[in-house]
Amino acid sequence: MGVVSAIGWLCLLSAETGQYLGGIKIDGTIADYTFSQDGRKAIIASVSGEIWEGSTEKMIVVNRWRDEGGVSLTKIALSPDNRYLAIGSTSGIVTLYDVGSDQHTFIKALYNLSTPITELTFSPDGQVLVMASSGKRDQLRVVHIPGFTVFPNWPTSKTPLGVIDCIDVGENGYLAVGRKKGVALWKFRDL
Repeated sequence: MGVVSAIGWLCLLSAETGQYLGGIKIDGTIADYTFSQDGRKAIIASVSGEIWEGSTEKMIVVNRWRDEGGVSLTKIALSPDNRYLAIGSTSGIVTLYDVGSDQHTFIKALYNLSTPITELTFSPDGQVLVMASSGKRDQLRVVHIPGFTVFPNWPTSKTPLGVIDCIDVGENGYLAVGRKKGVALWKFRDL
């Protein structure tokens, strides 16, 4: 597991013992981080718009590149197959990349939310990306992967989302949305 320090360090700890294993240092302030499925790679987003890829075995940075959106990053998520990386920003824009090879190919920018992205989650099968913001009420959109299109028919203006604190998608096809009023569940059909 990782712990972010105030000076650009991602400190790595054993999830079993809590023992300090080492750290990966970036320039600037860390906005968010995620691990690859096998845990061998840490992907770190800096607030200034850079993406750093580090080896958790060697505790070094192995790659560094800049997000097309550029600045004020807030959240990142990696698909379960380690192929797609979603990057959220303070402007509400989410950029998608194919990072499955050595090339980091820009796929698309999604302009569906207008407040800072606070949640990004891929479904366990990688077919859906859910993006949300706690900046104002009802700020949640669902993206079909690999079509990279936002579902136009849900949520609707009558969907009782409220202010969203957290989201998760279960293997059973349920979307859990943590809100100020409690948790709400929705079932994805025919994905």
